Amino acid sequence: MTLRSYDLSDFTLRRPDGMTAIVTYKATLDADMNGQPMSGAHNALTVWRRNGNAWSVQAHTDVKAK
Repeated sequence: MTLRSYDLSDFTLRRPDGMTAIVTYKATLDADMNGQPMSGAHNALTVWRRNGNAWSVQAHTDVKAK
């Protein structure tokens, strides 16, 4: 992947319990992957889980916005 620039915006945080955080946001990219353009706005979601004092990513996905 060649990432020339990016911008993250429109963050939303949901806490279904004290150990889980669900973050949604918009990522606007100027990039290509294996020579194929993937520039534009992408909607992203990341699930974080707390284990003791540390947080780790449990799942992440994004899809190009229409």
